[in-house]
Amino acid sequence: MSIKDKPKNSSMTRNEEEIKQHGKEMEQLKTNKEIKKDGKVPDPKQHKKK
Repeated sequence: MSIKDKPKNSSMTRNEEEIKQHGKEMEQLKTNKEIKKDGKVPDPKQHKKK
């Protein structure tokens, strides 16, 4: 990856096309409720409220 292609921040995407693709992928993810309904354990929360 050249410096020109490197994001200026810690973004998960580099351009608008990748943002659209990432959005489509996120829409396909199951909710915690759906995961529990399948008998599985969802990921734990990443941040604690202060």
